[in-house]
Amino acid sequence: MKVCNVDTLEFVGWGETNMVMIPKNGPTGSQHPKWFSNNGNQWCYTAHGDPEELDALVEAVSNTLYESLKYYNPTDFPRMRELAVDIADNRNGCTCDGCVASMNKYGGAHSAAAVQFLNRVAQNVREWFNQPENEQYRREDFHINFLGYLHMTKAPTFYDESTGEYKPYDDSVICDPMLKVVLA
Repeated sequence: MKVCNVDTLEFVGWGETNMVMIPKNGPTGSQHPKWFSNNGNQWCYTAHGDPEELDALVEAVSNTLYESLKYYNPTDFPRMRELAVDIADNRNGCTCDGCVASMNKYGGAHSAAAVQFLNRVAQNVREWFNQPENEQYRREDFHINFLGYLHMTKAPTFYDESTGEYKPYDDSVICDPMLKVVLA
């Protein structure tokens, strides 16, 4: 995890890897092999096409963010505005059937499944912020940071020649306002 001076802390991250946040060989990860890519070096953002496992991964990541938001609370860390949920620092995107189906649907973009996944996490965090018992942790300008690099640089969009614009394939791949993609 990146660490910096409390007076200047604006961003907390896991250093370009989600595998530190929920490691494959950790106590939770070892119980859920579908959470990880078929090569084991990334998360699988479709949980190999298993909706129940995908729900469990969304919940696990959301819970990790809740705990981070409690620790990096607005009183002790008033400038912290972002938590990172980044891909591992390698080009080994998942090629399971669920991820390939997503890529085929969204013009070859690995990022589509990640955006859909992180949109669900963002919705959970928003709902968590809005619970009365979590009011003390709420940050109106909070973002979940995700690195768009390596195999995640292709956006799930297509070029519409009639309008001269790039458009998303559907609304599910439009980033939630809480999600911030950082090109690296």
